Amino acid sequence: MRRVKEQQLRSKFWLLIKKAPAITICWCLFILSGCKDPAILDKDLINQGDNPNLKRDTVYAKVSSLFEQPVNAYNIGTGMVGSITGDPNFGNTYAGFYAQCRISSNNVSFGTNPVLDSAVLTLRYSGSYGKFTQPVELLVYELNQAMLDSVKYRSIDAFQVYPSPIGQIQNFFFFSTDSVKVDTLMMAPHLRVPLTNSFGSKILNAPSAQLVDLTSFLNLFRGFYITTSSSTPGNGMVYLDIRSAISGINLYYHNSDDTLAQTYLIPASGVTVSHIDN
Repeated sequence: MRRVKEQQLRSKFWLLIKKAPAITICWCLFILSGCKDPAILDKDLINQGDNPNLKRDTVYAKVSSLFEQPVNAYNIGTGMVGSITGDPNFGNTYAGFYAQCRISSNNVSFGTNPVLDSAVLTLRYSGSYGKFTQPVELLVYELNQAMLDSVKYRSIDAFQVYPSPIGQIQNFFFFSTDSVKVDTLMMAPHLRVPLTNSFGSKILNAPSAQLVDLTSFLNLFRGFYITTSSSTPGNGMVYLDIRSAISGINLYYHNSDDTLAQTYLIPASGVTVSHIDN
C-alpha cells in the first residue's frame, strides 16, 4: 500500500512539472489584467473642461529653380531639331544644331560648264519624341563663322549665320518613320530640305582654288545651321543621324562633258554642335 501511494505522489509531481509553464503564463496574465490604474497619478494636469487653445498652423515653402550648367555639345553624332512649346513648367524649348560639310577628296571637279539642277540637304532620321500634331517652319542657314576642331563648344554656344535662310519649309510635319522615294528608289526615312539655287551654284561654280583641299573649301562654305522658327510653336523633336552615309548636301547638276545628270554629295562631317534655347 505504501509503495502504491509513493508511485501516485510521483505521478502527480511530474504532472505538475509539465503544467508549470502554462500555470506561470496564466498567473502573469492575471496579474497584468489587474493593473488598471494610469501610470500618471496626477489627474489635475488637464481636466475635461480645460481649453488648451490649440490651433492649426500653415507651413509655407519657398521654392526656386536653378538653371543647369551648360553641357558639352560638340562633335555630336545625333542632332536634335524641333520645338516643344506651351509647357506650364518648362516653358518653350527649341532645338537645332550646327554642322560642317567636308569634301572627301582634294581637287574636286564638276566638269566643263556645270549647271545646277537642284541642291538638297538630306539628314537621316534616327528617332523622335513628341506628338507632332502641330506643323512647324523649318529653316536652314549658312554659317558666317568658322567652327574650330580645338574648341569644346557647349549647348548655349551660338554661331553667326547669314540673315537669309538657304533652305525653308513652311507648315512642315516631321515624318520620321516613312520611307522616302528618290527618283525610282525607296530610301530609309530621312529629312529632305531643298536649298536655294544661289547657294548650290556658289559651290558648283566655285573657282578651282577653293576646291583644291579641305581648308580652302571650309573658307568657301563653313557649314549650316538647321532649326525651327520660334513663330511656329511645335510639339515634337526629331533625332537626326548626322554621320549617316545619306546625310549631307546633295548637288544635282549636268555639264557639257556628259548628257547624264550628275550627283555629288558633300557629307555632313567634321565639327558638329548642338544648340538648345529654353
